[in-house]
Amino acid sequence: MDDALVGPSNLTASSLRATVRQLRQCASELAALGPPAARLRPVYRLARQACGDYEHGASCYAAAATIFNAAPAKINKLFRCGDTAVNNGTDVVEGAIIKGAGLQPPA
Repeated sequence: MDDALVGPSNLTASSLRATVRQLRQCASELAALGPPAARLRPVYRLARQACGDYEHGASCYAAAATIFNAAPAKINKLFRCGDTAVNNGTDVVEGAIIKGAGLQPPA
């Protein structure tokens, strides 16, 4: 997810679709880790919540990509929607990192 919003400086419908694909990988990548150990479940729940936020952002950006040349007001509303959701997801990830860092290794 670190590189999801890093891309070309010239925003295009194609670059938006690439961002959408990257954001939508979060849930499958998290699932690929398998079920968490009991002590990691609170961190896992936060990560799952972040993936939901990323998915919401991806939906906004996907909609923006389909109307990329539309009126600025419409496209700006979708960008704000996507940016807000992705920023929320990133904030949740930060919380998960802090919570995970505070866990003691199993004895």
